[in-house]
Amino acid sequence: MTLSGETFTSYLRTNVLPVAEETIFFNNKMLDGSIFETVGPAQCPGGDSIDWIIDTSVSTNAAAYVLGDPMPTPDTTTTVVPYVTKDMFQASAKTYDIYRAYQANGGAYAPLGDQDTKAIQMASRSLRDLCVTTMITDLIALVDSTSAFGDGSLSRTTYAALASYEAGAISTLAKADLDTAIENMLGVTYGPVALEDMVWLMPVNQLFNLADVAGAGLVYNEYSTSSAAGGTLDVENTHRMKSYGGIPIVVVPDMTSTNMLLLNRKKVKVYNWMALEITPKDVAAAEQSWLLKFGANVVVTDPRKQAKLDGITA
Repeated sequence: MTLSGETFTSYLRTNVLPVAEETIFFNNKMLDGSIFETVGPAQCPGGDSIDWIIDTSVSTNAAAYVLGDPMPTPDTTTTVVPYVTKDMFQASAKTYDIYRAYQANGGAYAPLGDQDTKAIQMASRSLRDLCVTTMITDLIALVDSTSAFGDGSLSRTTYAALASYEAGAISTLAKADLDTAIENMLGVTYGPVALEDMVWLMPVNQLFNLADVAGAGLVYNEYSTSSAAGGTLDVENTHRMKSYGGIPIVVVPDMTSTNMLLLNRKKVKVYNWMALEITPKDVAAAEQSWLLKFGANVVVTDPRKQAKLDGITA
């Protein structure tokens, strides 16, 4: 059957679902509050950076007391003031009046909604995605054993208390790598950190590596059968890897594929120092335009109580 142009137009309007399927992924993981505490704009410090104080060492004259002993010399504390420069991100949205006219009176795809709202929503999600991927990169750099800490480039050699536990160039992941990281976080050099305050962060490929290393003993467990699988044996362990060593696992999209982080989540914060602002802009055309601005940083307030495994390729 051949449809005339008029009939075909009517056919599309009544039979094509008025839904735009979205195949685009926007990362919001660091900003959704599921991993770390988010500090809102009202609680963030002013200025162009986020600064805080870290006590790195203490020289003490504490001693046992014997009757008649004089008071000892007071302690001397060494402190540093690291900082991260505030990151601001921008995006723009634009729509065209001619398309608004086309949508009038049931024009093609009119049920999809207002084009201004669609454009602004898309731009704002792109903005948050850029912010989140930047914070993920920054977090991996802040948790390190040797590279300078923060935007103030503090030497971790000079200030050893700023150095995180790091096992590098691991290549093939082994159970000992995971256990040693936990042991260090529980010890006094890089801790002690309570187990309930720890969290594993890793990309999805490392979750599969972890399952292969740590989950082998689960394969033939009597609880491996699943009614969803028709009662058959499921030999893949990944879906059972919700935690390791009593520490929850969080898969972070866009995280570097060769890294794992074991973090004290109470010592990592996201500073959302500038809320999303949407400002209409004048343009010399039959168009509508908006500028979107957003500011946020991730801050590792105590880098010593953190751990990183890197160089993991298998």
